[in-house]
Amino acid sequence: MGKVRILVLLLVLGACAGARAPSPTPGGFEDIVAGLVLRGATITDQVSGDAGCHDPTLYGNAVRLDVRMPGQTDSQPIHLFGWRRTSDYEAAALAFEACVESYAASHPASRITEAEGAAWRAFGPDWSAALSSAVEQSLGEASGT
Repeated sequence: MGKVRILVLLLVLGACAGARAPSPTPGGFEDIVAGLVLRGATITDQVSGDAGCHDPTLYGNAVRLDVRMPGQTDSQPIHLFGWRRTSDYEAAALAFEACVESYAASHPASRITEAEGAAWRAFGPDWSAALSSAVEQSLGEASGT
């Protein structure tokens, strides 16, 4: 029996030695919201599926957050998009850019800001410097960069 136990132990250890650690995965939506709140943002509204443009392929990945930073009286929208798979994130790059362009065309007086971190993209009009920084840092943290 002792030899069998040793053999089983060696097989288990050998299998573990060859196993690779799982690759890091991007954080979820709640991590983005937590990052914004930790940077002083107040979320005043949340609307699932609001891509800010008329592209139904993006609706399932989109959430609009209305956010107010300290010292501001008005909320500013963040159109936030997330993808679970890297291949989907990469494949949606052109659709995202077309969405931003469509939004900008319908809001010509606004300055549109974009931010991105692996698996996450966001844009919105007339972001304050504080909001822009909060979004960029939150996406970066959630993406592991």
